[in-house]
Amino acid sequence: MVIREVTCRTALGACGLPGFRYSVNPYRGCEHGCVYCYSPAVLREERAWGSFVDVRIDMPTVLARELARKERGPVWFGSVTDAYQPAEARYCLTRRCLEQLARADVPVSLLTKSGLVARDYDLMKRFSEFELGFSITCADESIRAIMEPGASSLDDRLRAMADASKAGLRPWAFIAPIMPGITTRPGEIETLIEKLAAAGIRKVGFDPFRPKPGIWARLRPFLSARVPEFQQAYSTPDTQLMAQTGERIERECRRRGIGVVA
Repeated sequence: MVIREVTCRTALGACGLPGFRYSVNPYRGCEHGCVYCYSPAVLREERAWGSFVDVRIDMPTVLARELARKERGPVWFGSVTDAYQPAEARYCLTRRCLEQLARADVPVSLLTKSGLVARDYDLMKRFSEFELGFSITCADESIRAIMEPGASSLDDRLRAMADASKAGLRPWAFIAPIMPGITTRPGEIETLIEKLAAAGIRKVGFDPFRPKPGIWARLRPFLSARVPEFQQAYSTPDTQLMAQTGERIERECRRRGIGVVA
């Protein structure tokens, strides 16, 4: 892992996600190394994803300056990186940026795969509006470890969800991407939502696998031998299978009194 300290020109980037004015990304690159990650395609990053992290060491200072002069607006925190990847334990850039946003009481949404997020629940509770989400792909830890080699284990995420629920943060879960041959297996969705419900999750969203440039090259060494369905899914996405899996998620959530995010 190549970790490099860099400076940034701006902290509040434009955000194309509906409902958000800005994005904040304290890091470029991600140690989680998820084989299905879309961020390299979005960033047009040519370095091997999961092998490097650029640490924007001055971002809290730049953010404080911009919050004082820019128009207030909702922030999506970590749109192309995980704000709680392992480097955060050392650099604390996410926490220091959140401290600046809390002072301005800006609405913030954050999605993570890391149990490290529990460190900052005290800070998140200071916001008038803070939406905390956990991204999760499957209930099988052995497969999870292949697809997301640097991310927190399923159990660590479930503990962090339960702790967030107890802290009153009302976390939600994002089942994404729906992986052909993995998330779509019989019983997988039902097992996963049972675990989410036990962790206090009361709202779930989901998103299908979306082939992007460069993704199959990263997926093939990890999954093609184990999940042959991926070759077909990459060349010709099975929209019917995705729709059926979405219906299973909605049905299981309704059964357990969990809301579904459109």
